[in-house]
Amino acid sequence: MTLRPLPESLRYDDLIDFEEDKETEFKALQDTKNLIREIRRYSQIYLNAFINTNGGHLFFGIDDSSRIRGFVLSNRQRDQIRLSVSTTINQMTPQIDSKLYSVKFIPIIGGPQITPSAEKIYRCVIAITMFSGKFPVYFTSPSRQYAYMRCEGSITRMRKTIIESRVTLGRPCPAAKIDREISAVTDDNLLLSLDEAK
Repeated sequence: MTLRPLPESLRYDDLIDFEEDKETEFKALQDTKNLIREIRRYSQIYLNAFINTNGGHLFFGIDDSSRIRGFVLSNRQRDQIRLSVSTTINQMTPQIDSKLYSVKFIPIIGGPQITPSAEKIYRCVIAITMFSGKFPVYFTSPSRQYAYMRCEGSITRMRKTIIESRVTLGRPCPAAKIDREISAVTDDNLLLSLDEAK
């Protein structure tokens, strides 16, 4: 399964041209007092569901009605978000290869005036992509044996019987397709890097 490509940029207050589905989740989080904590909390569950299903994108800064809001973030805040997501993913077991996920900050055009700051800041939507893994099941952490799966626009915690079935019979989707998808993305990135080096 190939995931939808991420947009290069978005326009403030527009409606994004796709909806939440099995591979897409929107979270607004505009009113939160601790953005990084909330991103970590949602990432633990949603990214685990994506890796256990068919992969997907988790967007922060887009509300459930598909309206683009975004966040005004500094370089330091973006680094903190990357680190928080990476830490959350590294807690999952079995260990997840870094090629299976990415954190992108999609720039937003327009919107309310940004107050000048000593740090470089800009408005963006946070997009975390998680590809499907090849192990039968991934848990959120070694100590808490919770695993989630994606069902259309929602997530469900896997019951013990589903976990046992996956461990015994394997994943319900072919892992070869997942390997080809990851390989294609990695090869494209390698070609882009080689082109830029010329």
